[in-house]
Amino acid sequence: MRERIAKLVWALTMTLVIGLSCWFAAAHNPPIAIAASSDPVAVPRAKGPVPPAAEVARGRQVFAAQGCATCHAIAGEGNPRSPLDQVGARWDAEEMKAWITGTGLAVEMLPPAIAKRKQRYVAMPEDELKALVAYLLTLRFA
Repeated sequence: MRERIAKLVWALTMTLVIGLSCWFAAAHNPPIAIAASSDPVAVPRAKGPVPPAAEVARGRQVFAAQGCATCHAIAGEGNPRSPLDQVGARWDAEEMKAWITGTGLAVEMLPPAIAKRKQRYVAMPEDELKALVAYLLTLRFA
């Protein structure tokens, strides 16, 4: 009899743990809205115009030179804790700039240590920051 009760308690406990895990994952990982399209493989679309190719290439260089991959990943390369895949579909240029520099709404949403670390990018030359934003805006796909 005790063995049956133990198995029942174990089964209920595992069901509860799995249920709570699924709920937590769904609550903290909202789905990304996919643009309506007649194309069978719809992809997110960024806000605003597509940046020039030369500026995007320069932004990729700035991303590497600034060591952004120590904190962020793109297409599985870099630190997987903070991936930037599809970031171009979520933010426009001004929002992207605020997140890079840790200013505006980002200050309220980021942990204080990370917001402080991002403050150093406020001093980044404007042309480099603009190129980095242009590069990140092109990250629209999974």
